[in-house]
Amino acid sequence: MAQKDNTWHAFFAEDGYTIGFKDKEGKVMISPKFIGFTAADKFRNIMAVMEDNNEKFSSYYLLKNGKEIGIDSVYVWDMAFDCESEGMIRFRDPKTDKVGFFDSNGKIAIPAIYSDALPFRNNVAVVIKNAERTCFDGKLYRKEKPCEHWTWEKGTTLLIDKNNKVLIKDFKYSNSLDLYSMKKNDTKTSPFRLIQKGENNTSYSFIDFKMYFEDWLKGITDRIDNTKHHAKYLSVLQRLTHKSAPKIYYYNSKNATGKIAKIEVNQFLKNNSEYLAETFLDLQRDTADYFISISGLNSMIWDEPIYEKYYDDCGNPLENKYPVLSIIINKKEGKESYQEHLKFLKIDDGFVLISIETPNTKIN
Repeated sequence: MAQKDNTWHAFFAEDGYTIGFKDKEGKVMISPKFIGFTAADKFRNIMAVMEDNNEKFSSYYLLKNGKEIGIDSVYVWDMAFDCESEGMIRFRDPKTDKVGFFDSNGKIAIPAIYSDALPFRNNVAVVIKNAERTCFDGKLYRKEKPCEHWTWEKGTTLLIDKNNKVLIKDFKYSNSLDLYSMKKNDTKTSPFRLIQKGENNTSYSFIDFKMYFEDWLKGITDRIDNTKHHAKYLSVLQRLTHKSAPKIYYYNSKNATGKIAKIEVNQFLKNNSEYLAETFLDLQRDTADYFISISGLNSMIWDEPIYEKYYDDCGNPLENKYPVLSIIINKKEGKESYQEHLKFLKIDDGFVLISIETPNTKIN
C-alpha cells in the first residue's frame, strides 16, 4: 500500500517576501510568516525557519505539530539554512560551535561533537572532527574579528552512519565519489571503483564519477570510430539523449543577444552531428586539450519540472547523486584562444548531454 504524501509546499505571500506552506490539496497549513534564510521548498517533517517579529529576528527548527526546537542552533551555510535530508537535519550548538543532527522527530540523533558535517546521503554522512577554521592568510579564524574567507584545517574526516557509528576513519572524500554507490567488502570491483579501508577489518568501495564518465564516454567514441559514414553518426549520438532532457541548452558567446537558447535535442544533434562526432573522436585520440570538472545543476537555468528529482527539498542540486560533468576543451583559431564547454548530467543509468557553450558560430 502506497504511503500517503504529507509533504507541504512553500508559497509566497502577495508581498513576495514572506513564505508559508500548503498541503498538496492547496490548503494553507502555515500562513506566510517566514523570511530570510528559510530555504525549504518542501516541508516533510522538520525544517529550519526564520521569522521577523517587530524587527526581532528569530531562527529555530519547526515540526509539523507546531513544536519549535533548536532555538538559535540553526545550521547556516552559504546564506541559507540546512534542509532535511533522509530524515536528518544538521544543527550547530552555539555554545560549543560543534555540529550534530536532529532526526525527523526533532530528537538529537547525533550529538554536536563535530566541527562540521555534510548532509546524509545514502544513510551516511561525511563529518570532520577536531578541525580549526583557518583564514586564507594562514591565521586562525577569530569570532571577534572574523575573516571573510576561511577553510577547515587539520582535524579528521570520518564517514558515519545514522547511529553515529564510524565506518571509515580518515575518509578520503572528494566530490568525485558517489556515496550512493557504496559497497561493503566488495570483491568484484570495477575499473572505476575506489576502495577505502574501514573500521574492524572492513572495506568500502565507491564509484568515482570522473572515471565512470570517462569509461562511458569511451563507449560513445568507440561506436563513433567504428561508424564509417558521417550520416550514421546521428544514431550513435542519440545515445547521448534521454527523455529527462528533451532540450539542449546552447549558448554562443558571439551571439549578439548573449542569451541561452533551448533547442530540441534531436534537431540539435541532426544539425551538429559531424561537429559532435569529431569532438568526441578528438577526445579519444588525445588530440584535444581538455579537462573534466564536476559541479551541480543550476536551478536558475534547469528549472523545468523534469529536473525536480535532481534537487533536494531546498532546491540545492543533489551533486553527490546527480552531478554535472563538464568537458572543458581549450581551442585556438589563429591568434584567438577560446574554450568549449560540454555539460553532461549524471542520470540513473549513465549520462546525458544537457548543454554546450561555445563561440563557434558554425554550431547551430
